[in-house]
Amino acid sequence: MIPQHLATRPEWICRACGQPCPCPQARVRLAAVHQETGKLGRIGYEMLELAAKELPDTPVAELWDRFVAWTEPVRQP
Repeated sequence: MIPQHLATRPEWICRACGQPCPCPQARVRLAAVHQETGKLGRIGYEMLELAAKELPDTPVAELWDRFVAWTEPVRQP
């Protein structure tokens, strides 16, 4: 069985590839499922809230970049 790219908590490390969650593969999957519904940012923020409690020594800016910043659409000039 191929492991899915899901978080091992409370470390927030990907079970499949060992990268910080959400890993690049998980981000692609999350975006494919939730971008159309407009829920991607909310899901990222919910993950941030959980991770902030479980990773209290991690700077908030780092958590924001990791869980929310990538969910925002890229604006073209």
